[in-house]
Amino acid sequence: MTRNGNFFNLYNHDFIRIAVGVPSVRVADPAYNAEHTIALIRDAAERKAVLVLFPELGLSAYSCDDLFQQRALLDACLDAIAAVVEASAKLPIVSVVGAPLEIDHHLHNCAVVIHRGKILGVVPKTNLPNYREFYEPRQFTSADAAMRDEIDLAGSRAVPFGNNLIFQHEEQPLLTFHAEICEDLWVPIPPSSYAALAGATVLLNLSASNRFRPRFQSRRVRGRSSAGASQGPGPGCRKLRRIARRAWPDPMAHMESARSASATASSRVAATRLRMRSAESAGLDRAHAERCRRTCSGASAPAKDVRDRAPRKSLAADP
Repeated sequence: MTRNGNFFNLYNHDFIRIAVGVPSVRVADPAYNAEHTIALIRDAAERKAVLVLFPELGLSAYSCDDLFQQRALLDACLDAIAAVVEASAKLPIVSVVGAPLEIDHHLHNCAVVIHRGKILGVVPKTNLPNYREFYEPRQFTSADAAMRDEIDLAGSRAVPFGNNLIFQHEEQPLLTFHAEICEDLWVPIPPSSYAALAGATVLLNLSASNRFRPRFQSRRVRGRSSAGASQGPGPGCRKLRRIARRAWPDPMAHMESARSASATASSRVAATRLRMRSAESAGLDRAHAERCRRTCSGASAPAKDVRDRAPRKSLAADP
């Protein structure tokens, strides 16, 4: 969506409309899932949204388990990504979809950023849950183990690949967004914190769960949204550009928090303002138990780095 002379165009006043798409999916059926994803992309474009966010592993379905290791499924996911890219060629909207990708013999849980027939970047998941009903390390590899920072995918060459990518809309310069995936949000210092400090104004989180109904409520409490929405026409944006392939060279160089708009793609999550539960109502014993249970918490910030840097209240960003 772009600015124009119409006063009632919300994009003229630095407002944006972001859509959350929750398609009907079938386990291990990427062709079916891509078809429903494309339908929602078109619907979001007709509603004048500038960006549409889809669930984690939405093109394969989340609960494929060991089928993620099957070549037939991975090849079908590549075909599904290509179909979404082709369908997006004439649509003025950014689409962020989830899919498994094999890179250098490592399987990554990825967010693929697509705009007007091109793949602008791929963000692999960093923190892989290995507790309760989750056992992602069985199938996937963390972004920290990635061996390259560019890949070729679905006809797009030299696509930026990594967990520290930031994207900026050329015609909406205040729209600078970062994507992370599910568990990345739950660790003490999520990748989105670094992105916010590096300039991201919108934080996206692709999320999904397997066979655990109460997850919806806890995710809804966790997610925050301060993005406004109203009716307003707009002929559509034409360009989107990347402004930072590697937005923060040293993740531990930033220890302060920042407020940013966020959106979470998960089942039945509506675009609305969400309230956070008061911290006073959370028992310390429960917090301790959750931290022990979530094995990714320690991996997200090495203890030595935290001890060395914690006394410094403010750290300047690297040039």
